Amino acid sequence: MEFKELMAHDALLVMFDTAEFAEVVTYNGASIQAIIELEQEQAPGNTFTNEGEADRATIYVLTQDVPNPHRGDVIEAGMVIWEVARVIGADPAVHTLSCITNERPGW
Repeated sequence: MEFKELMAHDALLVMFDTAEFAEVVTYNGASIQAIIELEQEQAPGNTFTNEGEADRATIYVLTQDVPNPHRGDVIEAGMVIWEVARVIGADPAVHTLSCITNERPGW
């Protein structure tokens, strides 16, 4: 097994275990495991401007489940629908995504 494959295997077995850190979400219609770190509610700015507000989260997904994430992808977790604002990190096993929900315009 190559190092990249070993990293992905370990991430799946340890970090993305739904009995530990991960939860099952729907990513663009597909059921996958993800780790969601909730951040600030009503944070300043939204996807495109510094005006308005949005709730924010960092969501981690396995590269084997989401090989090429894009801004605007949709992640449904429970009753919350998150939108990928940008990819903030990637390695052979995991993509780190900055996500928003509940966008509100600035006044």
